[in-house]
Amino acid sequence: MRPRDPVVVTLLWAHIVSLAGTQVSRVAIPVLAIQLLGAGPAEMGALRSVGALGLTLAFVVSGVVVDRLRPRHVMIAADLGQAALLCVIVALCVAGLLSFGWLLGVMFGLGIHSAFFHTAQFAYVPAVVERSELLHVNGRFEATRSIAEIAGPGISGLVLAAISPPFAIVVDAASFVVSAVLLRSIQSPDKLPDPPRPPARPRFLTTALAGFRTVRAQPILRSLAASATTWIFFESMLQAQLILYIERTLGLGLLALGIILAGEGIGALAGAASASRLVARFGLGRTLVTNALRGGAATLLIPFASGPAWLVIGTLVFAEVMRGFGRPVFNICSSAIQQVVVPPSLRARVNAAMRLRFSVAAIAGPIAGVGFDLPVRALVAIACAGLLVSVCWLLRAEIRSLRDVTSLEIYDPSKESTS
Repeated sequence: MRPRDPVVVTLLWAHIVSLAGTQVSRVAIPVLAIQLLGAGPAEMGALRSVGALGLTLAFVVSGVVVDRLRPRHVMIAADLGQAALLCVIVALCVAGLLSFGWLLGVMFGLGIHSAFFHTAQFAYVPAVVERSELLHVNGRFEATRSIAEIAGPGISGLVLAAISPPFAIVVDAASFVVSAVLLRSIQSPDKLPDPPRPPARPRFLTTALAGFRTVRAQPILRSLAASATTWIFFESMLQAQLILYIERTLGLGLLALGIILAGEGIGALAGAASASRLVARFGLGRTLVTNALRGGAATLLIPFASGPAWLVIGTLVFAEVMRGFGRPVFNICSSAIQQVVVPPSLRARVNAAMRLRFSVAAIAGPIAGVGFDLPVRALVAIACAGLLVSVCWLLRAEIRSLRDVTSLEIYDPSKESTS
């Protein structure tokens, strides 16, 4: 199907609507905790961490569930589940029964539902999109994410200034319902095989581990997973220290901080918009390698930034734009490879296995940074060097020689088991 096919357009609109609502809730729920429950730094940290924990734990099982069901049905159920959880918060507010424990439970549940939605979405897209169009369609999804990251916090602030946090959460709940209705309206059949009947299903653990075995056995997937895991580990370490580094070590003000951090979002939007053109011009493998090399090398400027304020700010903005540019390009290219190489029956489990690795790396990075017990500039230097190291996993001949996704073959696990 072409990127303007009604199914693709409907999928994209469902994605946009739910993203818009989610951006409002990401601000509204913490504000609600502060204003109504008097939450402090510890409570705010717990609120953020419990959502990430739910997301991470759900990836252990989401791949198996999605591969056993219709991905579109899982997406609809996840949307409605998130809407119901948000309505619980509003109902408790109205009844005067809201507590911090309830907020933690809802955030945990939202993380679980989000994991199921994204796993199912990843498996569903290649079932309705031709492989030659995957880069374009993935690019559109990544571009909307980048726009949401850039504009979301500001728009959320305006919404909260106009209406109270509980009403803002109602807006988010409504957005998930609209997304579910849009997904329900899709009538075009997908190209996925029928889910296996219960007697044919192996044990749950065996089924879940099939995703991890596929990533380990397929050389291209193994390299992509190792590179992305390395990048996420060190990027999360960098992000945990970056604001402290900018404000205290470099002595820059809040205005400079905002300008610098905005560079990543601008770079991400540019990367998402140009990924398919870069692949068409330079080839898939070359784009992956040069993109990671460029982004990693640019971040090495961050720990060595010095001189007048305008030069330091300019250096950091450039580094952040390059870092932001690289993430969507890698995501778009690696997603297309994964969607083509992995058999439809394993697609959700492989994606869940990948995302689980990435979630663990994102949690472990900041913890490892604290464990080093070094000055902030040294921690930033280690993190930036680690980002550059991630390119080493992409230097395999199988990746460097890739021209486009149409030349890739579907991985056959049975050949691996018999060899």
